Amino acid sequence: MPQTVYLDASAVVKLVRQEAESAALETALAGDQERLSSLVVEVEVRRAARRFGLEERATDVLDRLTLLELEPEIASAAALVDPPGLRSLDAIHLATALSLGEELSAFVCYDERLAAAADRAGLAVLAPA
Repeated sequence: MPQTVYLDASAVVKLVRQEAESAALETALAGDQERLSSLVVEVEVRRAARRFGLEERATDVLDRLTLLELEPEIASAAALVDPPGLRSLDAIHLATALSLGEELSAFVCYDERLAAAADRAGLAVLAPA
């Protein structure tokens, strides 16, 4: 697995709740790479975890991420990121990942629309299965 990875909420939730791809994702992330995400992932993941009674597990997983602030520049970029139909939080994830430039090795995502947008934007998209 690459050195610096960005995880969107669809990936982080798979680390919180056992899903079909969870084991493959955990194996892929077994190294000591830096795991990044936008601060908005905390809201997304904690809300999902509450539905399944996994609040403590969510805290454990989120504690292993570096959460990046939603800076005004990121918000502005998210408003303009393509495609225009991309959901707002997904646009924030994409803009945040794009702001990392060459530092980012991979964008880990299981959401088809967001993964396609990230691929079109030139990011290396991974979805271990």
